[in-house]
Amino acid sequence: MSTYEVGNNDRLSSRAQAIRDGRLIDITRQAGRVGFRVPVAITSAAWQDCVEWTETTASKETEDCRLHDLLCELNERAVLASELDPEGVALMRFYRVPAGAKNTVAEVTTLALHSGMDEHDMPIITISLAGEADYSAA
Repeated sequence: MSTYEVGNNDRLSSRAQAIRDGRLIDITRQAGRVGFRVPVAITSAAWQDCVEWTETTASKETEDCRLHDLLCELNERAVLASELDPEGVALMRFYRVPAGAKNTVAEVTTLALHSGMDEHDMPIITISLAGEADYSAA
């Protein structure tokens, strides 16, 4: 049985449960629009850092636009990541305007792109912040 570790408490949980709990956000539909052919999820922390947006910020960006930009950039790197890293994890620098920023200057963050198998041995991709707990599917 393949599961993945969630958090630092060594508790094992299924991907579906992590989505139900809000620890992961399923973005498979949006990812499919830019070329991903497997289920894709993003951790809630990565979502808050790279996608979440409010109308009170300086830019007129939307969450849909921010998610699209993130997925397009990740899609370009996903094939290379799977070929270069036998562990199924690739780090990626991503520039975004932080949510709640009073200006529109992009800052860099590092994301981890985890590729692996879910609890049903189906291929999946999970996006997290580089410093988060292990969200790989192994």
